[in-house]
Amino acid sequence: MGEILKIDDISVSYGSIRALSDVSMTVNEGDIVSLIGANGAGKSTLLNAIVGLVPLKGGSISFAGETICQTKHHSLSTDLIARRGIALVPEGRHVFADMTVEENLDMGAFMVRDQALIDKRKEEMYDFFPILGARKKQKTRSLSGGEQQMMAIARALMSAPRLLLLDEPGLGLAPLIVQDIFSKIKIINEENKVTIFLVEQNARLALKSSSYGYVLENGRIVLQDNGEALLNNERVQKAYLGA
Repeated sequence: MGEILKIDDISVSYGSIRALSDVSMTVNEGDIVSLIGANGAGKSTLLNAIVGLVPLKGGSISFAGETICQTKHHSLSTDLIARRGIALVPEGRHVFADMTVEENLDMGAFMVRDQALIDKRKEEMYDFFPILGARKKQKTRSLSGGEQQMMAIARALMSAPRLLLLDEPGLGLAPLIVQDIFSKIKIINEENKVTIFLVEQNARLALKSSSYGYVLENGRIVLQDNGEALLNNERVQKAYLGA
């Protein structure tokens, strides 16, 4: 399978601050690809650029062969990008705390008009994340951090995306919960055939889970290789793996 996401020489600025500089990368369909880097390196900015939440100063982003982002006046809106088949699980989850689990999942299916299909997908999510089925009528604020993360992923899957963007899915969670979530990510990729682009502070876990990885420093890609090679890279080990 060929590339599904192509990022070509993009730059993003916040006022006079350059957040991304001439970043290029590709994600092949069916893969799990990770992006690692320190806090403030520009990782979340990159994901937000893919879904049109921040404008590009230069370069372009293509999805499934179609240019979706160029400059401010030549990019698709975020909702149209979502309709193409991209879903983002943002850092910090951003759940609707005063809505129930079920209502949050309904929000994830806002583009779907077929109620029977929405109901079917919700049942699939309850089967995949049994704790969500047990708590579907509960307010989301009553869930633990790990349960909220599962719900945020389930909400994104309600749109049946081809590409799932995950921004720090393990952030602030206990190690056992993180392992559980990453096992779910593997299943989503392998069984549901969803391509995954993953930003994660836990570099070791991210690279172990990925077929390919990129290292972002100060808004620039400084290394790229298959996941195993990056795990064994001395520079990566010193900077991100505590070796």
